[in-house]
Amino acid sequence: MEQRDLIKEEAERPGNALGKVISQFFKLREETHGEEDVAATDRELVDLDLDPEVLVALSAPELEAYFLDRRLSGPALKPLAHYFYALGHFAPALRVFDLAERDAEALTLGAMTLRTRIARALRGE
Repeated sequence: MEQRDLIKEEAERPGNALGKVISQFFKLREETHGEEDVAATDRELVDLDLDPEVLVALSAPELEAYFLDRRLSGPALKPLAHYFYALGHFAPALRVFDLAERDAEALTLGAMTLRTRIARALRGE
């Protein structure tokens, strides 16, 4: 039982780190509203081997392979979709969001709302 818990914890670690970085970004953004928040978050994402400049350029299949290689999937990706949406990177936000939701057990109102916002932003509404 203990070994299974350790394996589960190890598997969840990359997603937890990603969630923490993005959460810090939104907290800082509320307080300072500065571009330095984006730069600091990007640096932290690069440290996690999740370079935003690389990610925004990848297609959906390439993103999926990139995330699988880094043991990230499902709900762990949602914060990254929120981050890209907040920065105005709507197409990458939608690609990441779709990957996150593909593994979701249930579709939530919050998820539907975010997807609708991203789709509207892509259409220029």
